[in-house]
Amino acid sequence: MAETEIKKVKLSELHPTKKNPRKITKEDLEKLRKSVEEFPEMLDVREIVVDENYRILGGHQRVKALKANGTEEVTVKIVKGWTEEQKDRFVLQDNVQNGEWDQDILANEWDKDLIERVGIDVASEDKFMTPDDFTEEIKNDASKFMMVSVTALGQTEDIVLVDTIPEDIVPVIQQKVEKAGSKAVIQKITEALNDL
Repeated sequence: MAETEIKKVKLSELHPTKKNPRKITKEDLEKLRKSVEEFPEMLDVREIVVDENYRILGGHQRVKALKANGTEEVTVKIVKGWTEEQKDRFVLQDNVQNGEWDQDILANEWDKDLIERVGIDVASEDKFMTPDDFTEEIKNDASKFMMVSVTALGQTEDIVLVDTIPEDIVPVIQQKVEKAGSKAVIQKITEALNDL
């Protein structure tokens, strides 16, 4: 059975797991850097997890952000007594994302500025157009666009996904929308344009 200990240590004492499979873009690192700078208290309750040799098992990206901020000390949870297999499993399992954001709740119940400051990427209205937004250019190259009619809570709204959707992805999108309690009819925009 593993033992744990929580304490403050110098950031310089920590070293990464060399085979850590997670990486972070410069843009996301900057978001995380700002987030931990703005709310450092979070790191006192969501510690960096390390083994008895201060090898990082969980929190590699937070450590990068803290270094970028010039932080000198951090709260760690030291796990003692784990096998190498258990450590490897933790590195992987700690990074599994078993969930998704409820876009409706984020949009209606949460402060947009807070969402942006903590680095959550939400669906942007800039990525969608309504049929009224079609330009001649889009009509001329309609094969790159797909129309999605979404019916939710008794209201139907047509949106156009600006990015190309391969045909084999259409059933996946329909399945996801239906799981969310809505119905979706997806058709090539060329067909939808006949109705405009």
